[in-house]
Amino acid sequence: MEGNSVWGTDYQKNLEMARNTQDPEKLKRMVTEILQGSELDDEDGEILEELVRNRSVPFSDALELVQFDYNYHICVAALLQREDATPKALEDYLYHESDDLKFVHTIIATHRNTPQSLLLKMANSGCPSTITSAVMSGRLSESVLEGLTRNEDLNVREAIAIVSGNPMVLKQLSTDEIPEVRYAVAFNPRTELDVIEKMATDLDCRPARLAAAKRSANPDLLRWLAESLQTNFKADLADALKQNENAPEDVRVSAALMGPE
Repeated sequence: MEGNSVWGTDYQKNLEMARNTQDPEKLKRMVTEILQGSELDDEDGEILEELVRNRSVPFSDALELVQFDYNYHICVAALLQREDATPKALEDYLYHESDDLKFVHTIIATHRNTPQSLLLKMANSGCPSTITSAVMSGRLSESVLEGLTRNEDLNVREAIAIVSGNPMVLKQLSTDEIPEVRYAVAFNPRTELDVIEKMATDLDCRPARLAAAKRSANPDLLRWLAESLQTNFKADLADALKQNENAPEDVRVSAALMGPE
């Protein structure tokens, strides 16, 4: 840097200045010099990223920095994570090409300034990763989730199984052909007990057996689960049976006495 530039030649000092400066006039000079093409040693974009993250920099200036040079696309996530990110910016960057598009979409879906209309656009985008981000935000209505339960992408259905509280949706997903989707249903505490108990007889769904061991009061099912420990001991399953106050006494005692061979 030459002359009266606010930026120096020491990389670490420039990084700290971008991160910690609060003086409005100095920040304006820092931003202006970058936008005017000052030769700042910032090959990896770390200095710019810290400046974009700096909450003392007005959002409009941070946005202009990110838009200034395509090489600065790495700062998009930093920009959208700001509390003052505008709904327009959040929508504009929904369609931005990024090396980590899924992460950017997760930020957008969970941002408090993202309007419901944008979440619906994401849910109807046809892009599995975008839909999944919208679902995992937990901000879509149950009616929208229900409409997505037949989506071909397993990640979308798994996300619905994680966040939904609709008994009919969870029951439908409990018989999904993909194990990960069924596991998510079993882990969801809002899945109705009769669904969990039915799932527990599926030898491929260990999370359902664990959930049943914790929640069920069905003596036959609980005894069957206890007997399974004799050939396939699982400490978490045994502990769940021991602690289930609705389990018959013999089941709790049996589970307490069992251990790995």
